[in-house]
Amino acid sequence: MLHDDFYRPFNTALTAVACLWRIPIKCLLLIMPVALVGIGCTGSPRPDMTLPHVSEPEAWRSSIEAPAVSADYELGPNDLLLITYLKVAAPTIQKYRIEPGDVILAEFHGNEHLNRNLIVGSDGYVIAPFVGEVMAAGREVMALADDLRKRFIKGEYLKEQTSLTLSLVRSNSSYEEFQKLNLDETLGGNAYGRMIVVGMDGLLQLPLVGPLKAAGKTVSRLRNDIQAEYSKIFPASSVLLELRESRSNLVYVLGEVNRPGVFNMTQPTTVAQALVNSLGYKDSADLSSVVLVRRNKKGAPEATLVNLEKVIAKGDLSEDILLSRYDVIYVPPSRIYKMNQAILFGIRNMMPVQASINGGFSYVYTIN
Repeated sequence: MLHDDFYRPFNTALTAVACLWRIPIKCLLLIMPVALVGIGCTGSPRPDMTLPHVSEPEAWRSSIEAPAVSADYELGPNDLLLITYLKVAAPTIQKYRIEPGDVILAEFHGNEHLNRNLIVGSDGYVIAPFVGEVMAAGREVMALADDLRKRFIKGEYLKEQTSLTLSLVRSNSSYEEFQKLNLDETLGGNAYGRMIVVGMDGLLQLPLVGPLKAAGKTVSRLRNDIQAEYSKIFPASSVLLELRESRSNLVYVLGEVNRPGVFNMTQPTTVAQALVNSLGYKDSADLSSVVLVRRNKKGAPEATLVNLEKVIAKGDLSEDILLSRYDVIYVPPSRIYKMNQAILFGIRNMMPVQASINGGFSYVYTIN
């Protein structure tokens, strides 16, 4: 049984035409199917836009409790980041990498006459007694100690059971100068860090480093890249990076909604919630056939139908899909609405009057 809305345009329009032309409504009812057939035959054939409901719901639906921005979120243009620069309080002797200018104390237990300070030259080498030059720069202290011990044992200057300990007496001047720097003044920002925005070109502008690609990277990967760049300038520095605001987590809503447009998702958002952001749907909307388009892993767009009537009328949340970044939602007009529009279009073309559904009628006379 057809909805009452289906008959309303018929009743209004046919009654008006009958009054103006003084033609019985029964005659108009005989003419109307012919007019509708004529309307349907005009223009080029429309492509088949029928979309099946998704056959594998798990591929489209995620847990409602999933975070809006997960750990694998890839940064995009206009995302807001907080970067904090830290100093390492003191080099850890086991992990500290030796640099030119360092002074290292070598202690041979049981052979104290071999104890001495080793100075790392500008070429990165130290000169050890009996074994000569040994490359030290860029190596960890423990690795150098193990290398020196093996060399002394091979030359029979030490017994196998003898241990060798290296300790950092003085670090190079670049480390000491770095400890005196005020990073807030040198790199900008304050004690809480510095806010930086990913540019529309996907680049991040960093002081002393320059532009660094950020778009398409996760926060952890970008932090590692920034750390590597600043370690070249300040070896004893550390960088913290935090995503403060995701501004490229966008979804697009089109069709029969009150405010179509682009919306940024700051929390987990479903299809129904996206319609709320669009100030609701129009009376002409077909909620049983909402189209959701998203890109698959290969980057190709895929579409599925979402039945929001079940969500709203029955509370069936299985149809309310959790949205992903750059999803497109299209709310189509209902069939009754399209039928009404077709009928009104046909009537306007048949009538020698200018009719308005919301207003009255104005006659058009032809004077010979």
